[in-house]
Amino acid sequence: MKLRHYVAATSLLFALIPCHAQSDPWASVGKGLRQSSKPISCTVMKLDKARAVPILHLLCPAKEVFAPLRVYMQVSWNELKEVPQSVDELALPSVVNMRSNHSEIDVQMDVDQDGKQSRQWFAFTNLVGLGLVQEKP
Repeated sequence: MKLRHYVAATSLLFALIPCHAQSDPWASVGKGLRQSSKPISCTVMKLDKARAVPILHLLCPAKEVFAPLRVYMQVSWNELKEVPQSVDELALPSVVNMRSNHSEIDVQMDVDQDGKQSRQWFAFTNLVGLGLVQEKP
């Protein structure tokens, strides 16, 4: 693996990995440094609602963005009480924005409420799965 590919993948992984930790390792860091990172566009693979706590499958960056390596993520919530009630009303687009603040992963999705579409950030607190996907030339 070329160094620049490794650096790009590790910087994204280090932005996401701390969200799986039980305690907040960034508690001693100043609030200015803990603000959410810039959003990354991700392709929505599927939203698995078959379980009590749904799992969202993402591929980042989105397929429209050139990248030799992509990160496949499965995000969910730690507890059933954290799942938003509007999760059943989600209109999943093919591409969403995703950001991390080192304790949760926020995904911006469309919500249909009373016939009106609005975009909202949903905070996912559990990183269920993570993997690297290499693009074939």
